[in-house]
Amino acid sequence: MGNSLFIVTASGLKQIDGNTGAINSVTVLDRVLLDDSEWAGSLGDVHVEFDAKLGALILLNTTKKEAYILWESTGAVTKLEDLPWTHLTAGPDVRTDGASRAYWVTNSGLVHVIDGAREMAGRSMCGILVGETVNGTFTAGTTTTNIADSAATFPTGCAGFTMHILSGNLLGETAIITSRDSATQLTVPALSGTPAVGDRYSVAPVVTRLVLPVLVGATGQPDPFTRKTTKSFMAAFSDLGGHTGTSDTNGKFRYGVKQMDTDLGSVEVAFNIVPDKTAAYLNRATTRPFPYVEFKAGNQDWELQAIVVKGILGSSEVQSRQGT
Repeated sequence: MGNSLFIVTASGLKQIDGNTGAINSVTVLDRVLLDDSEWAGSLGDVHVEFDAKLGALILLNTTKKEAYILWESTGAVTKLEDLPWTHLTAGPDVRTDGASRAYWVTNSGLVHVIDGAREMAGRSMCGILVGETVNGTFTAGTTTTNIADSAATFPTGCAGFTMHILSGNLLGETAIITSRDSATQLTVPALSGTPAVGDRYSVAPVVTRLVLPVLVGATGQPDPFTRKTTKSFMAAFSDLGGHTGTSDTNGKFRYGVKQMDTDLGSVEVAFNIVPDKTAAYLNRATTRPFPYVEFKAGNQDWELQAIVVKGILGSSEVQSRQGT
């Protein structure tokens, strides 16, 4: 990356200056690289490349099927999940012979690149063409291993990517697509049951999840002794595009609450450019609530400005807690 060499080590991500030999720690990824519950046990399966056109350092973990992208211009970090690629490689842009790109390769030999210029017909992990279906509902013929949608034209390159079930009794279940048998049928490993006709699905969505800071106590600081109860959520979007309209099959997103890694529940709401119309009620109580917003539908395009979470502090815990 320019004059710098980046190396993933057991003590974190290191940046070595090619001119001076100085070694610096890139601590923004320490939580991931040093935690045994994250990537610490599979560092040998991490591939690192730099995409010069995007200004992005990419770390792909083929065991976890996850990637982290470190953006050079902002220092921000993006996480991707449900990844089928087996390794990364890099080289000149094959179309323009321009700046070096990072290429994502599957075990079947398919090669993908991040669609930074938005040349594809929509936003998808597998890439979609005009007229291909990434959001729909199950129709007759669906079984635990066969996904049928008579109105669909499934993406030609969706095999190996993940299908999400977004409503019904199997809500939240996912399956990696084994094969695209036809434009209207997919094969997946056995689900826990048969999806009902009319239940909604998405194919190879760019899953986006924003986990907000923990709700604070009466002092304005995190307080693990005070019970907090969430009541209402509201989101402000500055722009909505793709499949975010009221007539779109999956034009919805979710508010939720986590307690560390435990999901306490969520509620689905429809997109709307008017913040008041995104308001939803979610009553969940814990001492360490982390509100979140989640997007799992295919081909969504939006800009999120702000989230408001309102709730109640448990006064009895505050009054009875002994200080030090």
